[in-house]
Amino acid sequence: MVYLFLALNEVDNIPLATTVCFFSLSPEDETRNAAQHLRQQQKSNPLIIVPDNKFGQRMAQTFADEWQRSGGGTVLQQTFGSLDSLKSSINRGVGIRMTGTPVLPTDNAPLPLDTASMPTTNGAIDSVYIIATSDELTLIKPMIDMAISTKKTPTDLCQFTQ
Repeated sequence: MVYLFLALNEVDNIPLATTVCFFSLSPEDETRNAAQHLRQQQKSNPLIIVPDNKFGQRMAQTFADEWQRSGGGTVLQQTFGSLDSLKSSINRGVGIRMTGTPVLPTDNAPLPLDTASMPTTNGAIDSVYIIATSDELTLIKPMIDMAISTKKTPTDLCQFTQ
């Protein structure tokens, strides 16, 4: 007997005698879906944490454009460097701040490009979307836990691993 196995994105262990069909979304599609999901959850002040490279910038922009297309305001972003720089930050007690810099809309976004008329975040970060490798995420998540441990309402985390 042969089993058909459908996988979304990535599979750790594939059983023998299994036909595998992979259906993966592009990173941009996953990022758009995350923005839509957080909007549906009535979140209003997202922080996106991305690698400090062109891929991270592209994903932050994709998230912000979709967020604003669905009626959201400003998206804040925070970047991180290499694994070594993350480890160094932990050792120095720097960690992750629950703040960031605004991601400005592009020509693809439905909002006016006049930044003075852009909706802004009016409150504390209420959701975090992380784009990281598994190793990076292993370091980032505890840093966020420490940053929000004093809050009464936990921040929702949404993650995409490369």
